[in-house]
Amino acid sequence: MLTGLFVAAIASASAAVAPPADDYGYVAWCRGMLGQYIDLHSAVLPEVTRIETAYRAPGSSLAADLKVYTDLQTAARRHRLKLDLALWAAEATGQADASARAAAIARGRAAWPTLEAVGARTLAQAWMSWTLPAKCDKIADRLQARAATFARSAPPPRVQVAAAEQPPPARVAFDPISTSRERNPVLDPSLEMGAGPPGSAPVAQLANVVASNSGALDARCRAGNQSSCRVLARERRKSGG
Repeated sequence: MLTGLFVAAIASASAAVAPPADDYGYVAWCRGMLGQYIDLHSAVLPEVTRIETAYRAPGSSLAADLKVYTDLQTAARRHRLKLDLALWAAEATGQADASARAAAIARGRAAWPTLEAVGARTLAQAWMSWTLPAKCDKIADRLQARAATFARSAPPPRVQVAAAEQPPPARVAFDPISTSRERNPVLDPSLEMGAGPPGSAPVAQLANVVASNSGALDARCRAGNQSSCRVLARERRKSGG
């Protein structure tokens, strides 16, 4: 009888609170109904407590009976998360338009009668006996399964494919005896230090690179670069070589 009162209230409601026909909209509508059930807890609890106190079974515990409603609230919040996950899965895979969610949830919330419309006792009785329609779970499972199937069959995003197709950057080997200024500034101190062409660099500037590339200077000296020969001779005298 109590459930019948609630069903009658929904049946007499306008089409504005009826569930949408599509799976995504229906699950969002269920989510709205469940959310309103959770939010009504504080509003109906005084009347629920009065009802439970007035109709006590011999030897029963009021605290234990009221704890049942607290446990139902915890379970309802977990159930709401399940519905949210199904909705998010459909949105993330492009199976549904997220802009339709808010309106469907609002319709689910509005399916509950208001306190002003039915009174505290009727609303509390409906709340105490209410359960989420079994169809909500079935459609939520179907919605999530469809999204999972789509995710497995969909190609990876193009940006990932393009990144994988990019060739690795070319690596240019360092050639210590190259005479190219562009590739080997160590052999040409004028490039490293902003001086003039080879042969005009001060001996002090050339001496700065001897320790790191004496073999290259030797090659330049043998190739006829007199500045390199002078630096090598000076360094060998200093080192006793």
